[in-house]
Amino acid sequence: MDSSAQEIEAILREDAQLAPGPAVLTPLGGGVSCEIFKVVQDSRVFVTKRALAKLRVAADWRADVGRNAVEYEFYKTMAGPLEGAVPRVFFHNPARGYFTMECLENGWQNWKDLLLQGCMSPADGTMAGALLGRLHAATWADQRLAKKFDTTENFRQLRTAPYLCAAADRCPEVAAQLLGEVLRLESCRLCLIHGDFSPKNLLIHGDRFMLLDAEVAWFGEPAFDVAFLLTHLLLKGLLHAPAPLSWQETAQSMWSTYGRVLGEHKNGGLEARCANLLAALLLARVAGKSPVEYLTPAKQEIVRAFAIAMLLDPARDLNQFFAAWRTRLLSIS
Repeated sequence: MDSSAQEIEAILREDAQLAPGPAVLTPLGGGVSCEIFKVVQDSRVFVTKRALAKLRVAADWRADVGRNAVEYEFYKTMAGPLEGAVPRVFFHNPARGYFTMECLENGWQNWKDLLLQGCMSPADGTMAGALLGRLHAATWADQRLAKKFDTTENFRQLRTAPYLCAAADRCPEVAAQLLGEVLRLESCRLCLIHGDFSPKNLLIHGDRFMLLDAEVAWFGEPAFDVAFLLTHLLLKGLLHAPAPLSWQETAQSMWSTYGRVLGEHKNGGLEARCANLLAALLLARVAGKSPVEYLTPAKQEIVRAFAIAMLLDPARDLNQFFAAWRTRLLSIS
């Protein structure tokens, strides 16, 4: 057992989360921001998650481990509105920066893994759009949640600074556009957003999604969640190009379903904001602190040039944006 597992086991025992006797701790894929272990003791199985102060990326990226409490509160808060789509949580020790939750196995698959394999379905886009629409609609203008998730500093450390500000430093030709988007984002207060609504945080089982990794949850701009997911769908289309992949149909089904579920709140320039953020986030995934790991340098350069062009001459809506991206992908031989 490695030192991290030994430390987690000791903490669990001190907090009376393990009975006397042996337990088995197995590390799970925790991404760049946390340590996650599957814990098995007799017939009991659960997962423990602890935030890291320094994220596992090449750049120096640090964030407050208090975000672990934000994630725990997100699951507790959304257990009703998103019943069956967020994991059950059991125990939380904010002083030690960890919580425990249910273990999801037995048929659950990671959506990112499926997309990397080229398995993309508009039906999955529909499910993702419905889930995101439920989250935003259920929390729209809820002032109680606005106070509870007043986590702008956390969002800055995990999103605007390492993504948009870092990209602005490396792409001075669109720095004004990116930094302007940062100021607009950080002043927006419309609903509770997940902040990391990406395929890696969505487990799929039949006709269900389970939403994980909510440590960036923030009461802010819903367009961020939409654009964040669309960024991943478009990049997977590029990954498999020139082979055909139904990225556009999946993205469009996600957006149309999201809008239908969101209802009356889909107004006030939301789509244009999504399109502009999509360009900014595409650029951030090749020029920020968390570059996409599965694209070749040549394809990363395609993203950079395309995103800069879209920031300088913004699309009026998502259909125009998707059409431009499709045209660019069709030119790849």
